[in-house]
Amino acid sequence: MDLQPRLIGCRRLVAARPHSIDSPQDAALSYTVETKMLEKLQDHVGGSHVAAENGYCLPPVSFQRILQLERMRSDRSGIPFALLVISPEANRLAAFQQCEISLANRLRETDVAGYFSDEQLAVLLTDTNHDGAKALAKVIVADCDLADNVELDIYVYPTLPTQVLLATTCELPQDASKISNEGASEVDSPAPRLAQPLFAQALPIWKRTSDVVASCLGLMILAPLLAVVAAAIKLTSRGPVLFRQLRSGQGGVPFVIYKFRTMCASAEERKAELLGQNEQDGPAFKVVDDPRITAIGGYLRRTCLDELPQLWNVLRGEMTLVGPRPLPCDEARQCDSWQQRRLDMVPGLTCFWQVDGSRSDFAEWMRMDIRYSGRAWFWVDIVLLWRTLLKVVLHRASC
Repeated sequence: MDLQPRLIGCRRLVAARPHSIDSPQDAALSYTVETKMLEKLQDHVGGSHVAAENGYCLPPVSFQRILQLERMRSDRSGIPFALLVISPEANRLAAFQQCEISLANRLRETDVAGYFSDEQLAVLLTDTNHDGAKALAKVIVADCDLADNVELDIYVYPTLPTQVLLATTCELPQDASKISNEGASEVDSPAPRLAQPLFAQALPIWKRTSDVVASCLGLMILAPLLAVVAAAIKLTSRGPVLFRQLRSGQGGVPFVIYKFRTMCASAEERKAELLGQNEQDGPAFKVVDDPRITAIGGYLRRTCLDELPQLWNVLRGEMTLVGPRPLPCDEARQCDSWQQRRLDMVPGLTCFWQVDGSRSDFAEWMRMDIRYSGRAWFWVDIVLLWRTLLKVVLHRASC
């Protein structure tokens, strides 16, 4: 099988992308990193028995790698791409063979076809919007006579500017639709699906097990302390004991985070008065000597006791012990496209920024969160939890 056209197309994705660089050194580094990534990909594909057996389309691991590369290109250039996912409902092997023949004759050199999973074939369409992907879907349905035997989904990245998606309710659209399978001539125009959930990283079994065990034990052992803190808040200030706020979770899906209230009940209404005193760059908001903090709230923040109710979020699976801190929805919607990659992971109680980078600027904070994505190992989590505990004891943690 000749895989060279696929790899040529992949190489063009990287070579043709516009770079935002500040120096020749940055350009050289970017070129070196991407060249090495493509060399590794070529080695993998060249030795893949799956690719050789399936013919034109790449195996899942190789296709996912190219998809990640294209996502990074899109983040830097702002040029969208479309992903057409083909899911035959019966006679899957025959349907895949028909699709491969059609795709081999229809795709551009810069497009990439591969297996998204054992049950799904996908086509990565570079510099293509929803209409372009829909046109290809019609052609494939007609070529392969799959009108009654296939489900087609179109994903576009980025689907819409993040500001539009989260500006009002901070909720993902619920009407993401699928292409009708009633015939090629009757393919309706579906709303493009959000591509961000495609990149969500599932929690390893060891990590989820650790979360459940630790959160259960923590809530039981710390129950008396939680009761004391709750009583202290109730006796020293007016308002609820718990502070509830919508935060952006994995894939941008909002969830309600729980914390002990450390500010006055009207804190959200008074936030506008303090915007001029914001000491954190970027969309984040941080005022060191915040006048809204209650008498006991300062102590709870220094000791991170206000974060303990989030063990309930961990138990529910909305958060994990170690992972990027979830941002409020109004701040998350202002993040740049590349910064949204932190949403691939389940948010956590602590991460690199909490122990190393509390004085870093916002962009470096985001880089530290994304860096954790490739280092989510058991011993890394243990070290981060231990260092966080030391910071809490020394009252130096960024909770």
